[in-house]
Amino acid sequence: MRKTRFVAVLAGAVLVFVLAACTTKTPVSESSKPRNKTTAPDKPANDVSTDKSKLLTVADVTKVTGIQGVRFVARGQAKGAGGDLNFAMPDGHLLLLVVVMDNTSTFETWKKLSVDQVSGVGDEAFSGPKNMPEPYNLYVRSNGQSISIASFFDYKPEAVGKLKPLLTIGQLTELAKIVVSRL
Repeated sequence: MRKTRFVAVLAGAVLVFVLAACTTKTPVSESSKPRNKTTAPDKPANDVSTDKSKLLTVADVTKVTGIQGVRFVARGQAKGAGGDLNFAMPDGHLLLLVVVMDNTSTFETWKKLSVDQVSGVGDEAFSGPKNMPEPYNLYVRSNGQSISIASFFDYKPEAVGKLKPLLTIGQLTELAKIVVSRL
């Protein structure tokens, strides 16, 4: 029973990080890009795909979490840093992963993985994923975009086998509010 639960928890964690890694976009040649973002039919007027770095900063994460020494990690610069925005603890262990997609169909997929609705952020938000002892991800739909904000797990020796998220859903909600306000 214990081994089955561990495998289910591990599978849920892997699923979220795989979804985050599947956010690559097809390259577009410079000549085919719309010159005026407001005229692109498949993107919202405030498309953030060009500079997502302004959506959440180290100072924001530090303020909400209370963790001093948080640092930004570029995509692919550390194992597990597959988000648009990745933040690490002072010791380098990843803390937070943020993915922003310029569509809402991704949100519908994430919503199917969710457990509880979360109010007060975006047009719609849910925590998840299912079958976990504690939710560690917040899925948000806002202004035509899908946002996933995921906490990494406690890595201390005494936490092994318990998979406790480093951040609470309350903290993830506060961080999501910041991201949504900057879309």
